[in-house]
Amino acid sequence: MAKLSKVLIAMVVISMLVVFSGCNNKTNTASQNKNPSNQSEAQIASLVKCKKSVNLDALKYDEVAIPKDYPSVAGIAVSGDTLFFCSGSDKPSKSTAPCLTYIEKLFSYNLKTKELKTVATIDRGFIQIDWVNADNDWVVYREIRDEYGGPVRIYAISRESNAKTLVYEEKGCTNCKGVSSSHTFNLDLWKDFLVMPQVSFDATKKNKNGEVEDGIFHNSIKLLNLKTGKTKVIFSKASPLSLSGAIFSVGVNSSHLIFNYAEGGKQSIYIYSFDSGNLKDILDVPIRKDTSGDNNYIMDKVLLTEDDCVIFDYPVNLQKNTFLKVIAPIENIKQMKSIPIKSPYYYLTFPQIELKDYIVWANRKSDTLYILNRNSGCLKTIELGVGYMWIADSKLFFVNKKSFAVVDLKKNGF
Repeated sequence: MAKLSKVLIAMVVISMLVVFSGCNNKTNTASQNKNPSNQSEAQIASLVKCKKSVNLDALKYDEVAIPKDYPSVAGIAVSGDTLFFCSGSDKPSKSTAPCLTYIEKLFSYNLKTKELKTVATIDRGFIQIDWVNADNDWVVYREIRDEYGGPVRIYAISRESNAKTLVYEEKGCTNCKGVSSSHTFNLDLWKDFLVMPQVSFDATKKNKNGEVEDGIFHNSIKLLNLKTGKTKVIFSKASPLSLSGAIFSVGVNSSHLIFNYAEGGKQSIYIYSFDSGNLKDILDVPIRKDTSGDNNYIMDKVLLTEDDCVIFDYPVNLQKNTFLKVIAPIENIKQMKSIPIKSPYYYLTFPQIELKDYIVWANRKSDTLYILNRNSGCLKTIELGVGYMWIADSKLFFVNKKSFAVVDLKKNGF
């Protein structure tokens, strides 16, 4: 969840970064458009048909120990029988804000052979390996030097040859004084392509202190061919600073790419077909107003399931600033079902893939795990605090204290 204000944003997602908890960055506010016109109440049926609680002692799961010298996990990915995770020593960085700790290693763990390997070690001068993703052919990961707008490096490793390539590098924004930035976008893979959301900023007006007073955001999404190094631009849009236009989330499945672009109190949800190359705006919808006193809007990410359904926030009463979390097929976006997720203390599995059967989320405040079976409509809850999560087929992987828990949802009756 993020506020839409005068912020230079590469990608903003729901905060799941355990090592970043409690760290804030000041941002300037910007004038926004007036509230969108009011909308009548929508009648949306609930996806939930029954609710049950599960005793933790009845849960059957396997555990994978986190290396004791690297206890702080900052991201996980699962491909086939291999669990990938970036983890660090939890030592505070001396060169950045105290909220950043060192995440120095990328590991792999074979779930069948139980073999743990070090896949990569962070470059000198960088602080965190803060994201990893993997498929049958590639492992991609990102290194950062600080949390907001500093240098970034993205590497790709061929799983066939083990060759590592620096596929993207950014030195950091040098023309952004007075405008905050973030690089917490996810790394999405489709076949040999890495999805690359990018943003740049051109300052058009500065005050006497050199701080930005006006400028233009340039947002784009590119597909980078990891074999050839060539890129294809599938989306590009410019926005004035007063509207703070930004891409807020990106997700992929085996056939489509989804993202939401927001500016001036409204978001557009786009679908891109990998097969046809067509980009389509499937829904324009107002977004939630911030009620804390700032003249901002609140953004949540949109999520794509493997069977081509999109999860997003839908306004049911703009006058009351009331929104529902809903799921709908991309080919019939008005066929919505509501999901009982409450802000601001939840987060869903991310990346949100392989979800033909389940939707899983957690409530950080109450330490509760929610597992919703999409076919039966049965929602089951477990009193359990979890960290990062990933779903692969019917198996749920999550960080639980000093280990990874691997839960087969079908075998556990979910």
